[in-house]
Amino acid sequence: MTFRLGVPFVDRLRDYRPTLAVLGPGFPPVTLPFQIPTDLGGLVLTPEGSEPEFFHEPFTGTDSWIIGDLQVTLPRTGPYYAVASTPPGELGKFWVAWGQAEAFTLVDILSLPQTIERVRTFHEVEGPTFPCFLPFAAVALILAAGLRLTSHRRSAAG
Repeated sequence: MTFRLGVPFVDRLRDYRPTLAVLGPGFPPVTLPFQIPTDLGGLVLTPEGSEPEFFHEPFTGTDSWIIGDLQVTLPRTGPYYAVASTPPGELGKFWVAWGQAEAFTLVDILSLPQTIERVRTFHEVEGPTFPCFLPFAAVALILAAGLRLTSHRRSAAG
């Protein structure tokens, strides 16, 4: 499984480096800036000294710095935990993504305008969300028109 750690592309966060850890049974012992149960070990993404990668997300119109990726193979069954933390004494914000592909439910799709607005607010992007929402709106309109046309043809034929 892949975990990705990112920071919004905001100048004050340029040198901000949160940490990401995956904790669970079967991992080697790990030291973190917070206490974890003694029966858990972990894998840690420590981004100190690494150069972040610029990332543009076109659907939301937001930019980020990718701090790093953590590839994890779970050594056995059991509960596992992903924990991200800020460096001691620092304030900032970050996001974590996991898995290989995005999957959306109908509820997710219907709430896209609000989700995009929240993502843009988190990334401190001002301005209208409409331009980055335009491809989805165009597809929705085409589908709606196609359904209406099909429905109209069926009622006219019947």
